[in-house]
Amino acid sequence: MSFIMPVWRPHAVWLMTAVRSVLDEVDVALELIVVDDGNDAPVRSLLAEVCDPRLRVIEIPHGGPAIARNAGVAAATGQYIRFIDADDAVALGGTQALLRSVGGRSWIAHGVVELCGAELEVQDVRRATECGDAWLCCLTGGFSIYHPALLFPRDVVQAAGGWRSRATCEDWDFVLRALEIAPVEPCPVVVYRYRRQPNSLSRSTTVAREAGEAVVREHFERWPEHRGTRIERRANAYLTQRALHRYGVESPWRSVAWWRASLHNPAYPLRIVLGGLQRRRRAVWSRVRRAC
Repeated sequence: MSFIMPVWRPHAVWLMTAVRSVLDEVDVALELIVVDDGNDAPVRSLLAEVCDPRLRVIEIPHGGPAIARNAGVAAATGQYIRFIDADDAVALGGTQALLRSVGGRSWIAHGVVELCGAELEVQDVRRATECGDAWLCCLTGGFSIYHPALLFPRDVVQAAGGWRSRATCEDWDFVLRALEIAPVEPCPVVVYRYRRQPNSLSRSTTVAREAGEAVVREHFERWPEHRGTRIERRANAYLTQRALHRYGVESPWRSVAWWRASLHNPAYPLRIVLGGLQRRRRAVWSRVRRAC
């Protein structure tokens, strides 16, 4: 099992938390490859107190997370790969649960993500239930699990062609290409704790829209037989929904464009409604437990 962690201008405490969370994993033969993405202060010095032969630090010129992850893949020796970030944490036991889910098959396993604050306090939960082919769900907004919660067979990563450098949407692009190759298996266990970053680049409207359009366009270049079909209509509808919901108006359902797009891709707004109901239910139960 190879964990690949690109590091650029790290928060020292968060980096150590991320590294320790990997090395604390149980019942897994693992290696952790930390890729120093051209930092001014060597990452190796920040991890000097970690004396564990399973940890390797490799240094490359700064090129961004996609290039760093590809460098990690080239150095990895594991049969399976997880890509993790330097400011989050792996949930104890999650990797073993993912491995059990795939059962030695060349499938992609996906687990549950806890969305956390700066101190890793849990604020929300993200999960998916897709099993089997999931590329269409990913293309049309129905499979939105964070990539660190995915377990990739090494051969799938290589067949997908690795990561591509983009201003944003790098993870959507890579995961979509991987799902076009391999089916998925859900794992009902929390496998990752994700720190929310309010200043994420993906919140830039113009950059995000253009990057999303490129991801969809390149899918149809790979699969020209999907052009002119319901798949293309759903994908284009999702781009409209995504732009309005994530980066557009505060109330997208007041837009005529939203409803026109939802006629072609009704699963996306339905998922938003169901997700909101689930969050409210969890909030109510949390208050009840505190009261008791």
